[in-house]
Amino acid sequence: IPLSENFADKTYRVEVLNQWANYLQRISLADSALLIYNQSFNLAKELDYIEGLAKVTNNIALIALARGNYSAGLEKFYESLTYEEELGNEVGKAEAYNNIGVVFYYQQDYDKSLEYLKLSIGAYKALGNVASLKQSYVNIGAINEMIGRLDSALIYYEKALKIAQEVKDLDEIAIGFNNMAGIYESLGRYEESELYYQKSLAINEGKSDYKSIALNYLNLASLYQVQKRSKLAFSYFERALEITKLQDYKKVRLEIYES
Repeated sequence: IPLSENFADKTYRVEVLNQWANYLQRISLADSALLIYNQSFNLAKELDYIEGLAKVTNNIALIALARGNYSAGLEKFYESLTYEEELGNEVGKAEAYNNIGVVFYYQQDYDKSLEYLKLSIGAYKALGNVASLKQSYVNIGAINEMIGRLDSALIYYEKALKIAQEVKDLDEIAIGFNNMAGIYESLGRYEESELYYQKSLAINEGKSDYKSIALNYLNLASLYQVQKRSKLAFSYFERALEITKLQDYKKVRLEIYES
């Protein structure tokens, strides 16, 4: 690779190779990217350049993950974590915990997934990274909801909502209200479910976010249907359908017809 061969600092050559491979990955040349990542890894190994090894193994893991090769991806994420621990890099450790948790989720090992996502929470708290912390809370809430641990799901969704409110992120606040409403509905706490769906709806109406408004209407209609409030349910189905016709939201419209 002529460009990198001219650099006197060999560790910088590792970084150049890694960045080049990142570019190839972004333009969907994964096979070529993997070849360059391996060159970067081999050079970093020769130099005992731990920071470079941590970055490259993480990137190789991401390619394996994108290809659905979860075992290989997991092995490389663990390897990357080992390097980050050796460096004492808290940011890298947090990302590795999160990535490992994601792989276990794809492998449907939900307890292990939760274990590592919770480790990422501790790391993100220590770093003060509220955006990643909020997303980890949402991910943990979603997994708990999926496996029927609704009380735990509610706790984590509420934690995520609190952060969204603290940073005044209206999009995330609306999503948070909607997530909690869904849990309340599953728990049979219909009054609270309606209240939180309406809170989500109010925010989306204020932003003129018509796609989210249509989904809010659809959620409310489904809630009213469960409660046998048929006229109200039909009214909200109609409202949702009207928006989808005006805005051409075909996927949402299909959900309405299926409902």
